[in-house]
Amino acid sequence: MTGRARVADTSLANFAGTYTFYSLEQYRETLLLQQAGYSGVEIAQPAAGPAQFSRSAGTPEAQVSQTDAGLFAGDDFRARPNLTLSFGLRYEAQTNLAGRADWAPRVALAWGLDGATTRPARTVLRAGFGTFFDRVPLAVTLNSLRYDGVNQQSYLILDPGFFPVVPPVNLLEASRQPQQLRPVFASVQSPRLYQGSVGIERALNQGSRLSLTWITSRGVHLLKGARAVAIVVARVRLAARAIEPRVILRHDHLRVGVLRVGLTVSKSSGTEM
Repeated sequence: MTGRARVADTSLANFAGTYTFYSLEQYRETLLLQQAGYSGVEIAQPAAGPAQFSRSAGTPEAQVSQTDAGLFAGDDFRARPNLTLSFGLRYEAQTNLAGRADWAPRVALAWGLDGATTRPARTVLRAGFGTFFDRVPLAVTLNSLRYDGVNQQSYLILDPGFFPVVPPVNLLEASRQPQQLRPVFASVQSPRLYQGSVGIERALNQGSRLSLTWITSRGVHLLKGARAVAIVVARVRLAARAIEPRVILRHDHLRVGVLRVGLTVSKSSGTEM
């Protein structure tokens, strides 16, 4: 299995600029002070102005491509008349990642506990374990290329003192305002899920079965957005010139367990519901 995706995207989001207020009351108070003749700097003094100003600029077009490939092989082995073993191995690869080779082994068994040579088992023990990989969305790479500070800039100014004026882009560039970047963790890997299950299945009659299954899953290398704050070190003193939020994709972990009870009833036609 091989797939290739190519996206050419144009985004003009926030190219006109946005003022953000913490509350509607704060916005109303700002308008009243503005109508009374106060300047933007004076409005910001009593903490009545906007909380932040953001604006995007640069090249709105961005292009990115990604290729995915996968190959699977598996087989069943009947070790005994009432015992079947299943083995499988899947290989997956994806561009735009540090590690492009992902191997996902899988193994399972079905053991008929009360079966005999002359009759099939009514009670079957089933167990399995496997590794499963998820793909990193194409939008992650697209945003990292778009918001890199070069192709497209995303400015964020806290407590702006120039409301309601929208400063031009060249003024923001000249003032060297920090930008919101979206870099991707250099060693990012495909999200991985380890899943195991064990269950017992009992045939009640010719057309129905009752099953009880325990499923446990552990996810690693899961993608998570994090905010980092850039601090400027100036010779002797440590000064926070401005807060520079950056969204960085990093790894996280998750573990869950599920107990599932199921009843399968087959119609005379052989279909299940």
